[in-house]
Amino acid sequence: MKKIVIFPGWSLKCSMFEKFLKGMDVCPIELFHSNRDFFQNIDVKMPKDCIILGFSLGSLVALSKHGDAEKLILISPFARFLEDKNYPGMKKANLRAMTILARTDLGKALSMFYSFTEFEVELEKKFKKEYIQNCIKGLNFLQKADERETLKEIDVDVHIFFAKDDNFIKKEQIDYLKKNLKKCYMHEFFGGHFFFLKDKRFEGELKHAIQD
Repeated sequence: MKKIVIFPGWSLKCSMFEKFLKGMDVCPIELFHSNRDFFQNIDVKMPKDCIILGFSLGSLVALSKHGDAEKLILISPFARFLEDKNYPGMKKANLRAMTILARTDLGKALSMFYSFTEFEVELEKKFKKEYIQNCIKGLNFLQKADERETLKEIDVDVHIFFAKDDNFIKKEQIDYLKKNLKKCYMHEFFGGHFFFLKDKRFEGELKHAIQD
């Protein structure tokens, strides 16, 4: 069994997906819940010929690491988070406002960010300094990261798991991935950005995509 590297969504833990991968050789890369810097975590050396799983923000990291992968598993993904000319996405002003808010009140920023989804984020009474800094750097990353040109270079199989009722990312962002990836396999579900927490089909289809 190949090693499965996990990159989580903004502010989240890899354990959100580890529960679906019991018995498998999992390598969680904690981008936020870590004493190391966010960008140091992104630059960590990948195991050879691994399977990379990326959720939301983590999908951007997974796409950038395609050269180290045997296969990519992208969940609620996008090649760019922000809107751009002829490309849909979150408005730059909205993300900028969240980034500014995160510097003074991370709890409110988390609530604002996930208000676009069905996910109820658990807020701690006091956040660790390293976690706050990594969350801010994660938002800065979302402002700049753009893997659209990378899609043309990817030669490995890419499995995309998404929900048609996702209010956090737009259907056109999923369609862009499908159009520009060479070997793309689509897995559509009911629900929103966090569809995998409720849809019972997800675990079975995820395991099949990994083992296929």
